This record gives sequence, structure tokens and C-alpha cells, in this order.
Amino acid sequence: MITREMAIATARRCAEALASNLSPDDRVGLLDMHREALKALEKFDNRHRPTTKKRMARIAALERDTQVCGMDAGERARHIQSRMGLSRSGYYKLRKQLRESTKLVD
Repeated sequence: MITREMAIATARRCAEALASNLSPDDRVGLLDMHREALKALEKFDNRHRPTTKKRMARIAALERDTQVCGMDAGERARHIQSRMGLSRSGYYKLRKQLRESTKLVD
């Protein structure tokens, strides 16, 4: 099994080797190896995504933050989206789930 560190090192070495003068056959082999390393990295990145509950809790915590409380709704949304790396639709989907889950508790 390839580790995340191995995939990063392989991708880096392949990129460095591709920058040099190589024969077309060598380039094809390196491109395939580079592509496989990038696929492995994608799998690792997808596995480390926080759960929906954790992301909803993070949004709730950021909305209670004193720096964010004074902002208007649109500015607050953009600030939280940029802090969490969310798209606009992703942010509002999580907000909707957060509101629905807190209604059940109340």
C-alpha cells in the first residue's frame, strides 16, 4: 500500500524528471507514474475530509465568534466560506442541515 508521503515524493520526483530532456518512451512512463501518484493523493485527501457533523459544528462555532458576530449576513457567510474552504452552495447546504438539526433539539 502506498502512503501519502510516498505519493507526494513520487509525484515530486516525476515532475522534476519530466523537466529534463527525456526520450518520448521515458516521458510516457513517467507521466503514467505521475498520474498514479496524483490519483493516490486524491484518495488520501478524500479520506481526511471532516464529517458533516464536524463541519456543521465548525460553522456554528464561527458564527458565534466575536469577530464574525458584528458582520452582516452576507459578509459573515463569505468570511466563513473562505475560512473553511467551502463553496457558496456547500456553505448554505451545511447551514440548512445545521438549522434542521437544531430545530429537532429545541
